[in-house]
Amino acid sequence: MFDWNDLKYFLAVARHGSTIAAGKALGLSQSTVHRRLEELERRLGRALVTRQPSGYRLTEFGQIMLPYAERIEVTGDPRFDSALQRARAIQPTDPLVALGRGAPTLVAGSTWSEDERVLLPAYGAVRAARPEVRLIIVPHEPTPDHLASLDAIAVQCGLEAPRRVSASAPRSEANASASWISMPLASANVSPAAKQSPAP
Repeated sequence: MFDWNDLKYFLAVARHGSTIAAGKALGLSQSTVHRRLEELERRLGRALVTRQPSGYRLTEFGQIMLPYAERIEVTGDPRFDSALQRARAIQPTDPLVALGRGAPTLVAGSTWSEDERVLLPAYGAVRAARPEVRLIIVPHEPTPDHLASLDAIAVQCGLEAPRRVSASAPRSEANASASWISMPLASANVSPAAKQSPAP
């Protein structure tokens, strides 16, 4: 899994044509931009740019990723501290932890259909380069209509049908917030108790 914040370094280099100019635009050193861009490429397993005498040029993969990266805005969240505290409280034996084992895994929480229309095509592009990467989506409102929309978006993107991890338990208004969607299929046996997600 890569740090989504590193997309800003890729975008800056794509827009300014060099790590020096990107660094100036970001108010950072050239070496920081270069290091973070290399780390992003390492985690993706593909080169995003090539260096030429006239500056950096996007690779074919970089050209594919650029429009998706431009549509993903990484912003600060005032609830970050609360989310971090909850994450640190999760026990290693929690069944949901198993979903992230064995492969790079991205978790997108509290998503809306608008988010998924951006996220799933980008995920499809990443999967083309790294087939082992998994995505877990936790919809903000997992209503039947929202889940049907999610299925449709996945099909349009040529992705496997999402697996509803909470499907092992009867659905009700009480456990509606427990819908976790995993793509591609991840082997996990999640108990009803483990699926309850904390209120935002």
